[in-house]
Amino acid sequence: MCKFRKEFIEIVNKYRQDPTYIIPDLEEQIKYVDEKKVLRIPGSNCGIQLNDGKAAYEKAISEIKGLKTAVPMKESKGLTIVAKDYLNTLCGYDDPDDFYKEKPDLFNDTLDKYGKFIGSLSNISEFGGDSPKQTFINLLVQDGSPNKSNCKTFCDSRFKEI
Repeated sequence: MCKFRKEFIEIVNKYRQDPTYIIPDLEEQIKYVDEKKVLRIPGSNCGIQLNDGKAAYEKAISEIKGLKTAVPMKESKGLTIVAKDYLNTLCGYDDPDDFYKEKPDLFNDTLDKYGKFIGSLSNISEFGGDSPKQTFINLLVQDGSPNKSNCKTFCDSRFKEI
């Protein structure tokens, strides 16, 4: 398993055991969102234009405070293969949104290519994190997605593998 994926899974499992552990990181990062809703992390080469700005962080923090713990997830080699195939296909397009319009069932089609999976599945993609922790934070802070909550998804006890 590559170092990035190993560290990411460790962070997810730490979160599942104590969701509030990530709140100080979110509270620190919210300080770097300016009045124009641009996130400028110190040491980063560029800013990220957010849709919701600080409100996205505040929503995540609020949701995390109400979460229950869950048992750690185990790495699934099968899901890892599916995810790599899915992302390789998706990244072949300049704009992933164009691909979703053209092939809205890509994730399910990719799953079907490898057989049937038993249990609950969720598809969460993030393309901008430069570290496992930043990638996880980006997934928790659902900027521009008011009806989606990865905060809850990552602590959902129905999910056993990652």
